[in-house]
Amino acid sequence: VAHDLADPALRCRLLLAIADSEVRSFRVAEARIALLQVIGIAREIGDAESLARAALTMEGISDHIWDATARPLCEEALAGLPDVDSALRARLLAQLVSLASWDDHDDEARSAQALAMAERVGDRRAIREALRARQMATSGPGRAAERIGLGERMISLGADSDDDTILWGRLWRFDGLTQLGRLDDAEAELGPIGT
Repeated sequence: VAHDLADPALRCRLLLAIADSEVRSFRVAEARIALLQVIGIAREIGDAESLARAALTMEGISDHIWDATARPLCEEALAGLPDVDSALRARLLAQLVSLASWDDHDDEARSAQALAMAERVGDRRAIREALRARQMATSGPGRAAERIGLGERMISLGADSDDDTILWGRLWRFDGLTQLGRLDDAEAELGPIGT
């Protein structure tokens, strides 16, 4: 089947696939190059979904160079997408929390909004990312009990052998239990974390 590489929507999809592959290969600089091309094309054709996917390609990756681009890109994508519940919108909201500076007062409300939306649409990945955002927004010592509950939800979400999700849930539980002084319970999390 011949494909028309002059088609901008197709080029966006191909470049997003390349960027995703580069991220998975830990070649973040190369991923950034492809993503910047996606952004340029998507803006030219008014493709908010491709902008959103570009903003989310490095979801969960710490890259201070990309972060400066990703935060306004998330905002731009949110403004361009239909204002209805979707997994993409929930993940963008969660990503904004992850990218926010620690003094961003919108984190609390935005993380709650992301989690509620992810749960309404029932998308597993969106729920996982929204739970991560919520954990970040509740990271103070006064919210330890809530983070323990978030950890339990994460463990439950990963119960079908998603080891990464389970690990994050156990780490959050360990953190919360330690902050509450429940050291025996926290120590009990170490066995499953180590396996």
